[in-house]
Amino acid sequence: MPTLVETRDDPRAGPILDGLARAVVSLGREVVRWRGGAGLPPDLAQAIVWNGLTPEYEDLRAAASRGLPVLYAELGWLPHDTTFQLDPRGVNALASWADEPIDVPERGPLAVRDGDLLVLLQWDEDQQIRRLSPWFSSMAAWLRFLDANVRNLPMAVRPHPAFAPGLDVLQIVERSTRMRWDSSSTLAEALAGACGVATINSSAAVQALAAGLPVLAYGGAVYRHWPAAWVMGSNPAATAAATDALGWGLQNLDRGAVAAMVERIMGRQWRLGDLPWRLAPLLAGRD
Repeated sequence: MPTLVETRDDPRAGPILDGLARAVVSLGREVVRWRGGAGLPPDLAQAIVWNGLTPEYEDLRAAASRGLPVLYAELGWLPHDTTFQLDPRGVNALASWADEPIDVPERGPLAVRDGDLLVLLQWDEDQQIRRLSPWFSSMAAWLRFLDANVRNLPMAVRPHPAFAPGLDVLQIVERSTRMRWDSSSTLAEALAGACGVATINSSAAVQALAAGLPVLAYGGAVYRHWPAAWVMGSNPAATAAATDALGWGLQNLDRGAVAAMVERIMGRQWRLGDLPWRLAPLLAGRD
């Protein structure tokens, strides 16, 4: 029986899926290519698809619920555009390892520096928001919450690099006395001027963790683990307390936990060059 490997024209996802298809063939397995939304071929051994959360995968998810082994791929974390995820349970916060606790010897608190709280915007229609953000369904709702509850820190709001903010988001930022637009030319430059990062579940937060910055995670994310990151939600008092502490130069995230989280994430992402030695055991586990 063949292995289904999705095909995409996307310039980032396409080459990764093509590389996966070639690697499966090199292992002596038959491959059939498939576009999301088309009918599934019969009698599949397993499937490899991109993300798997959007509506065009409904038939695929139904087949998985009946026992079809599926591997889910998605862009990685650091660097975002040249790595990818591959997991039998799902991507990002749905990955099979995402709930594993961080258990490392304490190294002491992260250093706190002066700067703004960098607020990382995402795209409302992204499955990261639609499926993995239980408290805030839009950037506008989240920004209103932050504007009301971050009392003692200025906030620099950084737009998503691929999606312009909507009118509601523009109005919230421009009317706020606590918020300004971040004008940094790169994320690294923005992080250099920040005392911490607030995010729903952006992959950019991994770069912040690697830079030693406190991260406030407001949605499902692989790094949503105390004491590697602040585990936030819709509780106003929790946001006020955490951001007050940052403003005072205090916080209790642990450097050892942060380092362990970054190491875990880096170890879980893939490069195409990893496929010759990493793919066979993963496929065997899904047969």
